[in-house]
Order: sequence, then structure tokens, then C-alpha cells
Amino acid sequence: MLNTVRAQMKQILPNKGCYIKLHTNGDITQAVYATRMLGMKDENFNPIVFRERSDMSDPEAIYYYIHNAFAHGSFEVRSTQHGNVYLLESAKKRNVNARMRLNETAMMELVRIMDLTSGDLMALQRRR
Repeated sequence: MLNTVRAQMKQILPNKGCYIKLHTNGDITQAVYATRMLGMKDENFNPIVFRERSDMSDPEAIYYYIHNAFAHGSFEVRSTQHGNVYLLESAKKRNVNARMRLNETAMMELVRIMDLTSGDLMALQRRR
């Protein structure tokens, strides 16, 4: 079922280079800068830069960091001519572990995926 969640998430993040996973010693600041070079002016570009977690799969880590950003008030919602854009950051002891910029469509789609039941996921698996 985890592969089904990954496949659903890839539909939200189709642009090459918008999903950057850093190994534990990676410098997240440089990776965030790299995503700016790849298309930060495009509001349909939803970059996710995060530090890898050995105890979680990538989709779990992404949801974990989104949760932390909201739970700790490390987010901003900007209104643009194309709708809202969510700027999220997850940090611990001044170490930034994740930064994301998600447009409203991507954010709502991630919420939809998160709410899928195991039955919904199995139905999606059968469609492939």
C-alpha cells in the first residue's frame, strides 16, 4: 500500500527536481537554494526538501514534517493571483529539517491522500 501512496504523491509532484531528500549530513540550505533555481517563480512548482529519516519511509517523513510545521506554527499562507501558497518549515534546535512550498491544490491533494482508508488504497492498487 505504501507504493500506492507514493504513486499518488508523484501525481502531485510531477516536476523533476521538486522532491529532494537529503541524507542526514546533507545541507538543507543549499538544497533549498537549488530548488529556487529550478522554478520557484512557477506557482505550480511544489518543491519539497527534507532530511531523510531512517525510521520512516519518504511519504511518512513528508507528512511528519508537514505536521510539525503546522503544529509548531512554522508556516505561512500567501495569497497569490493563482490561489493560496503554503510555505512550511520543520526545524528542531535551530536545525532546519524540511522546507516546502505547496500550492493549495497540492496541499489539498496531500490531505485527500492522507485520509484514504486501507480499502481506498486497495481499490487504487486494483486499478493499476
